[in-house]
Amino acid sequence: MFRLIRAWDAERELSPEDFQYILTPHEAFRQARIYYELSSDNYPHSHRLNAHDVPWRKERSVNLFSAQDERRYAHYVDDAYDFTKSNIDSG
Repeated sequence: MFRLIRAWDAERELSPEDFQYILTPHEAFRQARIYYELSSDNYPHSHRLNAHDVPWRKERSVNLFSAQDERRYAHYVDDAYDFTKSNIDSG
């Protein structure tokens, strides 16, 4: 099962045996686009994501072959997508 955790939580939540399951940033983001809500359109306006939030996990049934979320058009802000990609890339 794929799960996103923040880098600073990994120290407390992961045991040394779990390190073998850590994915490359590219693969982690590919799976995040499947299992997590990465479109800001899916969040209520009252819920503003910040750079330290883990996005919501999708509630519908998804699997590794489900469609991946795509980023909104380049000239629109998409906080959920951009913050998640930035956090994964920075480790």
